This record gives sequence, structure tokens and C-alpha cells, in this order.
Amino acid sequence: MATTSLLDVDIRRVLEVVEKLGGVSLPRRVIEVTLLPDEGVLHVRFEEPRGAELGEPIHPLIHLFRDAETGRVTAIEIINLDEVVRLAG
Repeated sequence: MATTSLLDVDIRRVLEVVEKLGGVSLPRRVIEVTLLPDEGVLHVRFEEPRGAELGEPIHPLIHLFRDAETGRVTAIEIINLDEVVRLAG
């Protein structure tokens, strides 16, 4: 079943799965969550970057974004939310 609403997503659990799959520790403060249900993309912002933001894949389904100046994690993007939700159980 395709995720069609943020109300259907356990964000805390999804972030736990991302940490496990990507081998990273994510910030605990979330300032923005965006879902593109037709594409199955979930974007979670932890903080705004000071300037440039660099992204890198940490798993085939997950991209991690960091502040280019500080190296701090600023956001993640999940490419196939339904698959990550399935992995979350």
C-alpha cells in the first residue's frame, strides 16, 4: 500500500531505521517534513545549512545532506518511503 499522508508515517521509527541502514546518527530535532506521495519521497530537515549543502547516498534508498561549512547533518531524503516503512516493520 502506498503512503499517501504524513499521518500514516511514524517519523521516529523511520528515522531509527535510517540510522540502522545508513550507519549514521541523526539529530533529534526535526524542523520540517515533506512527503511527495506520488513519488514516494520523504524529506526530513533537521536544520538549515549556513551556506552550501552537500548530499551523498548512504544507502540505495537514502540520501544524507550536510552543511558544507560545519559538516553537521541538515537533512535526509528517502527515495522509496514504502520500502523503508516495510523495513521498519
